[in-house]
Amino acid sequence: MIAIILFSPFTLFQPSQASAQPIQPVQKFISTQAIKEACGPQETPQPVKTVTPKKADCPIQPDFSSAEVTEPAPVPVVQPTAPQPAPQPTLIDKGTFKLTFYDPAVLGATDMPGGMYSGVAAHLGVIPRGSKIKITLSTGEVWYRTVNDTGSFAASNSQQLDVAMASSDIPSAGVLTADVQIIAS
Repeated sequence: MIAIILFSPFTLFQPSQASAQPIQPVQKFISTQAIKEACGPQETPQPVKTVTPKKADCPIQPDFSSAEVTEPAPVPVVQPTAPQPAPQPTLIDKGTFKLTFYDPAVLGATDMPGGMYSGVAAHLGVIPRGSKIKITLSTGEVWYRTVNDTGSFAASNSQQLDVAMASSDIPSAGVLTADVQIIAS
C-alpha cells in the first residue's frame, strides 16, 4: 500500500471563533486504492506496432545500377578587366609654324564660329577649314584651336598661323614658333 500525505499550505480561520485562532494544518493519508477510485483505473499502454513497407505494384522499376552520373558543368569564371583608356586621337604632324596674333574684337568682330577667341587663320591648302589643331609652343604650353579663317599672309607663307587672342593676352614677343598637329578623329 502506498500512502500519500497532503499538506495544506494555508492557515485557516474559523469564523465561529471569536479570537480567530488559526487552525493548524491537517495531514491526511490517502491510500492507493482511494486514488484509483477517485481517478479511475489507469490504462495500460498498448505495444507499438511496427509497419513494414509493402512494395508497390508498379510496372516500371528504376534501375539505379545503370544510371549515368555526370559532373555539373563548370561555371566559367569571369576575370574583371581594367577599364580601357579612351583611344587617343590620331595626330597628323604639320611641322613648325610661325605664330602671329590678332584680336577679332579690335577688327570689329562681335562673334566668331566656335567662340570669339577659339579660331586660327591658316593657309587652307595646308590645314583645311574646320580642322581641330594642337599647337605646342617652345615653352611646352599647349593650345587647342580650330581653323576658321584664312588671311592675306597665307598666300606668301603657308607655315604661318594667325591666332585669335584678346589684346591683353597676346604674348609680348609678338611672334612665336610652335609645332602644329591636326587632330584627326
